[in-house]
Amino acid sequence: MGSIEIIAISILALLVSVTSAFYAKRAVDQAAWSNRVNLHEPRKRIYEGLVLYRHLFGDYDLHPTEDEIQDFYVKVAMPARLYFPAEIADEIYGIYETSFAFYKRIEAAESGESGGSKWEPINQFKEQSISRLDNLIPRVIAATELRNT
Repeated sequence: MGSIEIIAISILALLVSVTSAFYAKRAVDQAAWSNRVNLHEPRKRIYEGLVLYRHLFGDYDLHPTEDEIQDFYVKVAMPARLYFPAEIADEIYGIYETSFAFYKRIEAAESGESGGSKWEPINQFKEQSISRLDNLIPRVIAATELRNT
């Protein structure tokens, strides 16, 4: 075999290697995109749960019930740990903890156990929760968008 044949075989081998690398890179990119799409639906459900929870504070005298707070934990706070960065998941869990603490204060006031008015904890509950949710929801939207996943 002559040197020209060796050079031709080397060039052919180089072209095959470059082509293989190109297709491997495309396969990796496609797998990454598929992973992003697969994460989108659970993140969307968590976002929807946050928005629905936010709407529970709409009327002046309403606040979430114990069942609604527990539902928020099961459908939003718990799965958020799997689908969002720790900072966002911690904030969602913090909203759950705060909600439950306020609920206990409201129940104690309504039953006469605490001796105080129920309106103070209700108003604090609403004010704090609305503020936290209004700050959190745009961050959840940003994390949910496919290009940011």
